[in-house]
Order: sequence, then structure tokens, then C-alpha cells
Amino acid sequence: MIDFDIQLTRRRVLASILVIGLAAAAAGVGTFALFSDEETSENSISAGTLDLEAVSGNFTVDNLYPTQSTGDQSITTSYTADIPAELTLKVAATDDSNFAEQLDVESAELLVNGGTVESFNGDATLEDLTGTYENVTTLSGGDSVALNANLTLGEDTTNQYQGDDVDITVTFNATQQT
Repeated sequence: MIDFDIQLTRRRVLASILVIGLAAAAAGVGTFALFSDEETSENSISAGTLDLEAVSGNFTVDNLYPTQSTGDQSITTSYTADIPAELTLKVAATDDSNFAEQLDVESAELLVNGGTVESFNGDATLEDLTGTYENVTTLSGGDSVALNANLTLGEDTTNQYQGDDVDITVTFNATQQT
């Protein structure tokens, strides 16, 4: 029998462990693999629009005399947005002599898509018609809005109003619903 006298030293033990570790690592490299997969989602967020088109038409009547009517006057706009909105209407009359109090309202109506939403008839003057009418109706994209009015200069209008005039401002406002 052969007698081997092998002495184990720290250096030999560490070298053996290192050789075994390197051999295991070399063998593992060929058999080691990871699967992976990646998917991407591209997203965007954009704000909606809320748009009233330019107003067309105006109330313009010259040389009106007592008992004469303005005839049907119309102011229109359209709502071209993609979100519902509440419509507010503001009517303002500016004059220096209370001329707006001499103009009787024969008829005034707010229409959306041809249907009456608000109507003012009878014992009222232009001055009575002025003010802000909030949240009159809900608008949807493509709705047309019109304010039609027929005013008459009252028969009791005196000479002091000759040559007077009144400026009428109509404001349509659309506000997004909450």
C-alpha cells in the first residue's frame, strides 16, 4: 500500500475551494438562462374643448317712433364643444336717458335648436329684460342658440326721447358642468 502523506494547510484548502467554485461556475454558465418579456403602452390625456361660435346678427333699428315695432330681431350662436355645458345669458342696456324703459317687450325668447327655453312676453320693458339668467339650459355639441326679440316704442313716449338711443349687449356664456 502506498502511503501518501498529505498535509492540509489553510492555503491548500482555500485553493481547493477556489478550484471547485470556478469549476462549478464554468459548468453553470452553460446551463443558466433567464426568460424575460417587455410590453409598452403609450398613453395620452388631452383636455376637452368648450367653444361658442362667434355671435351673428344684431339689434339695429333706426328712426323708431312711438307705437312702431322693431320687428323680429335675432342674435345667434352655436355651441361646438364635446362636453356638456350650462348656458348663461346676460342682457345689458346702456343709455343716458332711461330710453330702455320706453321700449316695450312684445316678445322675447331664448331658443336652443329651435325650441323655446325661456320666454318673456307682455308687461315688460327692455329695462325689465336686462339681467343675468344663469344656467338656463344644458348645451351639447352642435346646439344652436338664438335670442329673438320684438320691441315697440311705447305710445306714451314723450318728446324728450327724440333722437335718444340705447346700446344693447347680449352675452352668451357656456360653463362646463361639474
